[in-house]
Amino acid sequence: MNKEKILFAINDFRTGGAQKLVADQINFIDKNKYEIHVMTFMSYDKKTGFWNHITDKGVVFHEYHFKSLFDFSSYKLVADAIKELAPAIIFSHLFLSNFITRITFLFHKSKIVTVEHNTYKARAWKYVIADKILAKFSSRIIAVSEEVKLYSSSQIGISTDKYIVITNAMDVESVTTEKSKELLLKELHLPNARYLINVARIVKQKNHLGLIKGYEAFLQKNKETDLHLIIVGDGIMKKELDEYVQTNRLDSNIHLVGLQQDVISYLFASECFISTSFIEGLSVAYVEALAAGLPIISTKSAGTEELITDGWNGFYVTENNSEGIVAAIEKYEQSNKKQMSYNAAIRAKTFSIDKSVSRYLELI
Repeated sequence: MNKEKILFAINDFRTGGAQKLVADQINFIDKNKYEIHVMTFMSYDKKTGFWNHITDKGVVFHEYHFKSLFDFSSYKLVADAIKELAPAIIFSHLFLSNFITRITFLFHKSKIVTVEHNTYKARAWKYVIADKILAKFSSRIIAVSEEVKLYSSSQIGISTDKYIVITNAMDVESVTTEKSKELLLKELHLPNARYLINVARIVKQKNHLGLIKGYEAFLQKNKETDLHLIIVGDGIMKKELDEYVQTNRLDSNIHLVGLQQDVISYLFASECFISTSFIEGLSVAYVEALAAGLPIISTKSAGTEELITDGWNGFYVTENNSEGIVAAIEKYEQSNKKQMSYNAAIRAKTFSIDKSVSRYLELI
């Protein structure tokens, strides 16, 4: 039986929500029916990315290293490779990948479905124009939340009819541990305390400095608290965060642990996820936290309303400043934490990877 070929195209396979989604989808797809290929366009460290999360080593990787958007020789290599591969469909994630796969469409003619993950409110006009022009080469555009669909459609000026909403998902059943919280804290070399946790790339849009300042204000108001903060991740702003924590002598309560392969252990060592991000789409990190039974404290951004019911499995930061962050943490501290944790795990089940994969495959 000839298998249909599916090509997943993405900027790289570094640690990120889109990369985790792709890895989980690839692991779940029936390899007896489909031949899976992955194409990347930037260099990345395979030791720290999600490349190792793909369990089936029969997946074929095609790696390219674009020096810029004007790397014409790389475009030709990509176009030739896709034409020879002749996939039934290309699922493309993130701007660079979406740009390259659609620019080369005139040569390879394969069906392309692009995925919009975020509400890019500060997007440069040249990228908006590029998306508007190239949208005609997308068979459909998947938006990871209703808000992302509406925002993207409005921003680039095309009909919502082009879009289909398929929420991000993950292998919820894989989020488990048999270890006690006490043992996890010991293995992770963390003090015996309760923990808020944030997992994200440390970049401007995630607003980590605002989170730290908000937590600092909470500490000043609640000096006897045993509630600490863990931040898992790396990025261009990590040095700034390290310096702020050290300068303000917060290192006893704030733990910047960098990029970690075993994020699940950190989640189960914690009791509540917190984010003050400026923009999101529908965060895979949030889904993973819910699956670990962690309620979520978050700013309102795209996708959060599908994930969080205020007062049931989390709390909203109504004002993205220190006062708003303190108020949300204090609401959590006064809540029925056991019930909130139970509710979080229940909500996670609505974002299971099998539903996501089925809806993607319907587009072939």
